[in-house]
Parts: sequence; C-alpha cells; structure tokens
Amino acid sequence: MTEKEFARKTICTFSESVFYRAKKMLLENKYITFFVFDKKYVNKYVLGEKVCDYFFSLYNDGYGIPTTFQKCLESYIEKMDSVIKPYIIQSIQSDSKNTITLRAKKYYDKAVSIKNMGSEKLSMEHLIDYTRIMMCLYSSIINNNKKPIDNFNYAIDCINTETIVESLAKEEKRKKLVFSSDSMWTQGKGKGTLIISILLLFEIENLRLEVGGNDE
Repeated sequence: MTEKEFARKTICTFSESVFYRAKKMLLENKYITFFVFDKKYVNKYVLGEKVCDYFFSLYNDGYGIPTTFQKCLESYIEKMDSVIKPYIIQSIQSDSKNTITLRAKKYYDKAVSIKNMGSEKLSMEHLIDYTRIMMCLYSSIINNNKKPIDNFNYAIDCINTETIVESLAKEEKRKKLVFSSDSMWTQGKGKGTLIISILLLFEIENLRLEVGGNDE
C-alpha cells in the first residue's frame, strides 16, 4: 500500500463530521501544518495531498535510513503491539490439565496474526481489523487505570478517538515517547505513526456511521 492509497481509503472517504474532527486534530496539534494555505480552505483532497507529501518527505529528505510507506505501516503496527502487549494477561491454568485462554488474549492473538502477515500483504481491511482490536484493548486498558486486563469491550462505541490519541502521544518506552520519536526518522519527523493511528481511528468511526452498528 502506498501513501496515496492510504489517504484515498481514509481521508477521502470521511463523512463531513468525521473529516472536520480529523482535520481539527491534525492541524491544531500541528501533526500536519500548512504554512501559506488558509486552513479554512483545507478540504478532503487538500488534506489528503498534504498527508501524502508529509509521508513522502519522511523518506526523501536526505536524512536517516531510506524507507517506504510500508515501513511506516510496519512501525505503526510494531508500536501498537509494544504498547498493548504488556497489559494482556496470558492464559491461565484452570487445573493440572486444562489451560484457559482469556478473552483479551484471544483477540490480541488475532491482532498478532495480522501483524505477522507482513506489511506487503496488508490490505486496508487488515489494517482496520488490527486497529479495531488494538484500540478497543487500549481503551479497556485506559479504563482499567493502565493495569493488565483479561477482558475488554470490543464495541466500536467504546473507542474515544480524542482520549486514545492523547494517551498514545504520552506513551513512553525507555524514557522516550513511543509515537513521537523514531530512530529511522530524524529532524523532528517522528509523528508519522501517530498520524497513521489518527486516520485509522477516524476511518473506524466513519465505517461505524456508514453501517450504523457496532456489534461484536
């Protein structure tokens, strides 16, 4: 998947209400910036083009290790896994012969199976499935005061995009922000994986509005 395909399958499909919130989050937090273009004229296609330019600049600015948008997706998937995995309670031994795999672990394992496919095989449907599982797990982790979980709410309505993004932006590993720094991106351009997270979260919200349901 290229950055153009990603933008076309997210931003360009957003309803007006979802687009307004996505645009507001990206611009007000300066994840995406316009230096000469008046923000009030930023529509879906202008923002989509700007997002493509942003990702293109990540691996064509002459700094760091050359990469591709697929590598950006891999980084997003790896980062989400690194955040979620420590909070998933593993299977428990019910007796000497039987092991019970807990609900949160079952769904986490489904997400890991998508991760293990490799970015070159990932479709937008795979990314949505992965993101929904991980963000629902993360919502339950947040609601559990960042303590390990064995169960969770898989309904899309449990996903509060603003709360999740605010929390993700503060996640740290080894005293470094997980979604704000990346060894392969330099010059302050490490928020690419957070932008991917934001757009996928809003795409899930958009799909919920289209189908009008959130059943498990």
